[in-house]
Amino acid sequence: MPGVSGTHGSYRGLAFLFFDLLPAFAPALHQQCSRPSQLHNVLRTGFEAVDEPLCFAISFFHVALEDADARRFLVYLLGTSAPYIVFPLLVAFENAQKRSGRVGRGVVAGWAQWALTYPVVWFALTQVATLGVTMTVYALAFSLASPSSTASGTDAQPPTSLDIVGIAITLVLGAALPSYALLQCEDPRVTALWQLFPLYIAAISYMWQRVHRSFVTAQPNTNSRLPIRILLASCILTSTYFHISTLSSEIASFDIPSIVEFFNPTLRRSESLPSSVKTFLQLDFFFSFASLYLVYLIDSLASGALGRVLGLIVVGSVGSFVLGPSAVLVGVRLYDEIMKA
Repeated sequence: MPGVSGTHGSYRGLAFLFFDLLPAFAPALHQQCSRPSQLHNVLRTGFEAVDEPLCFAISFFHVALEDADARRFLVYLLGTSAPYIVFPLLVAFENAQKRSGRVGRGVVAGWAQWALTYPVVWFALTQVATLGVTMTVYALAFSLASPSSTASGTDAQPPTSLDIVGIAITLVLGAALPSYALLQCEDPRVTALWQLFPLYIAAISYMWQRVHRSFVTAQPNTNSRLPIRILLASCILTSTYFHISTLSSEIASFDIPSIVEFFNPTLRRSESLPSSVKTFLQLDFFFSFASLYLVYLIDSLASGALGRVLGLIVVGSVGSFVLGPSAVLVGVRLYDEIMKA
């Protein structure tokens, strides 16, 4: 996997993110929200507790949008972020059925399982605690809630076919379209509205469930695995498209050092605000991917499947260069779905 490699590198990257990088560029972003700035009066609510974080977030993304290198990585991050929305939604359906059928293993597992049933909470946390931190905590909760949950022998019931259709609609309307508007409009007001995408996801998901459960008779889940596979395959294709289109020249020339450089953050303070923002995005992406992929590795080790562990390492390394880390992550989930048949 390209990026900060090794356990020591991960700890160093996490420490650099919060104790060096963020304190270094935060004052510059806050300065853009001062009264002479054009961002100062954008969507002011009158509540400083809301206005300051909102302006900070808007400033962050507009620094990324206005710099060519940072924008390139932001487009890549948004274009390959489908698994970080689809996975929590799928797990939420499965955990809801687990909770209705049996009690979790112990108090900690029960609380973790309960937390996984509300994906909108995790999506909201991404806007407060960043995607990387949120997915790291999510991966921990996922492991505590259902040990060896990625193994092929899991007893979780799949969602219905209509649930999967709802996830696809939610992904497109609640996440993809707002992100497209963010990149195309480059307007502070649109950026502010984009911050509310967790609410869009929650509202669309709720309305879909209300509609299809009111007018459609529930059907058995006998054939619902196929829609899941189609959804996951679509996520793989989308992530692969953004990976190849973003790194087309590097992949065509087999320029591995340049591909590594694209993902690998520079763990040293930069005087350039756009460079600092890009490094932050790179670290955010790394922790998001690594935390979820680590769940598969730990589950495989716990079940004694050393062959699977080696396979995951090889696929994660090679596949990340060719198809992209996000496509590899979804591919492993798709493989597990196929093995459940």
